[in-house]
Amino acid sequence: MSPMAAERLHIHRPKSLAMCSKCVAALLLIFLAPIFAVQDQGTSYPAPTSLTLETLNGGRYKSMPGAARLRIVSFWTTWCPPCLREMPSLERVAGDLKSDGLAVLAVNVGEPRSRVQRFRRLPAEPVVVLLDHEGTHARQWQVAVYPTTFVVDADDQVIMQLTGAVDWDDAELREKLMDFLRPAAI
Repeated sequence: MSPMAAERLHIHRPKSLAMCSKCVAALLLIFLAPIFAVQDQGTSYPAPTSLTLETLNGGRYKSMPGAARLRIVSFWTTWCPPCLREMPSLERVAGDLKSDGLAVLAVNVGEPRSRVQRFRRLPAEPVVVLLDHEGTHARQWQVAVYPTTFVVDADDQVIMQLTGAVDWDDAELREKLMDFLRPAAI
């Protein structure tokens, strides 16, 4: 390669790298932004499967359509910082709306019971902690990131899907949940 050609290549190379890095950054924003943002998918569809899982204390839990007017099903892990940020407000909404017919299920994915039991920030009653040891239910519900949360009605229809940490104390979200919990006018 002649010195002139090398010099030309050197001059154009930083522009190419700068353009390439901008493209990579733009693509990362496009594809990763949904992971870190709360999203309400806005459509209703049948829940992928009923949840039949081990509880934290070793019992069995089986979700039954109609057992609660509304269920929040949150898939989480102990190593997920957004999951941990969400837990206190998830506990509050569970306590505040339990008498209105809300059940909250926190499904831990892929971790042994001993690790989950040692975890300091476990959700308290009335949140039911379930263990999906193999991640089977998470796959069936197509959970790709943590936390992913589904709001399921009494007819076993997913009416909201939220990705990322959710502030369950948010007034607008609470009002939406109350709308779902109110009996339909006849």
